[in-house]
Amino acid sequence: MEGYFDCLIVTNQLPWGFCYEMMTEIETALRTKGLRVQKYITNSRHLDDDSRNFIRNVIINTKINPNIFIVDMMNRRRLNNFVELQHIPIFNVFTDAPYVMYDDILSMTSRSIVGYSDKNHYKYLDDIGLKCESVFFPHGGPEPEHAISSSQERSIPILLMAHFRARPSRQAFLANFGDRSDPLVLRLIDATLDRIIDDNCEPYVAFKESCRDLSIDWRHMFSADVLARLVGDMTIWVEREIRYRILRQLDGLPVYIAGVLDDDYFDWRPETFTRLGAQTTTECLALLRQTKILCNTIAVRPNGAHERLWYGVANGAAVVTDPSPWLEADFKNGRQMFYFEKGYHRVQETLQTMLHDTDLDAVTAAARPIYRRRHTWSRRVSTLLEAVNRVKAAAP
Repeated sequence: MEGYFDCLIVTNQLPWGFCYEMMTEIETALRTKGLRVQKYITNSRHLDDDSRNFIRNVIINTKINPNIFIVDMMNRRRLNNFVELQHIPIFNVFTDAPYVMYDDILSMTSRSIVGYSDKNHYKYLDDIGLKCESVFFPHGGPEPEHAISSSQERSIPILLMAHFRARPSRQAFLANFGDRSDPLVLRLIDATLDRIIDDNCEPYVAFKESCRDLSIDWRHMFSADVLARLVGDMTIWVEREIRYRILRQLDGLPVYIAGVLDDDYFDWRPETFTRLGAQTTTECLALLRQTKILCNTIAVRPNGAHERLWYGVANGAAVVTDPSPWLEADFKNGRQMFYFEKGYHRVQETLQTMLHDTDLDAVTAAARPIYRRRHTWSRRVSTLLEAVNRVKAAAP
């Protein structure tokens, strides 16, 4: 790391997942605002010799430029725990739900900022008494490609990009809690799972609403760490369950699967799936440029978005995804984007309509200008900078 800077981007760079690409897009967007930006890449959460040198360099720069700020991912590096950095605003991009990152949330200081990715995540942050700034910071994506091939030129009819992990049955999942939970808690978990899947409800909100219906005082029944693990476990199960439901209904259609697929995933013999295996981000981008329809699900973020769908839009794929009021405000069903029904009961019908009865080029052409105007990282960074400036202004 050389030279002085106004902002430091800290990120990892792994073969799978778009975290590095997302943070690099944020870096580029900040540069267009006239900021001097440095990027530090580390795949470790532990302080090795290299990261110690990095910390020393950051501290030197803070003395030269008192207005410096840092953008990190989910407080994984605990940078605000360094005494010399505790006066520096650190914006943490939370690409996952905050209760899944409970320990990272606990380590926040008053100069930390949580950028959460679903409009309802603030309810959890408020309930745990977060002591720092937080702001809705949904996933964004890159600038759209200029040369977009037509759907007729694309060789992949339907693409799913995700990890497909075998999930226990609902009965087996509930049985995991049997030894330490009374029947009322098992009813609570069962009701919460229904709310998440059938009502497209954010998991923590679904949990609280189920507690209300069952007259459960959740603050009395669960400690903060147990609550975080419980909702986090339900989140993981629901995500796997919905992906299973979608794949089960898509059998018979020409589907390509990019990602880890457990050997024992299928309890039936799929006839029309092409398994591509784990793909690097570079390979994923190449696939998207050849995809007619990107089938994306991240149902545990039902009032936000996921970066994969933005990469789909940016690369000219028509997108079908989970119902999201926030998305539907900009992208109307059947016009610029498609949405699964709540409960995921008519998946094959939705995809059949897209594949055989829809002008996909018209859909993607209608989606791109809205996306470019409102959902690239170049649009998102204004929210980031406003939050950083609020924290700076609040300094004693």
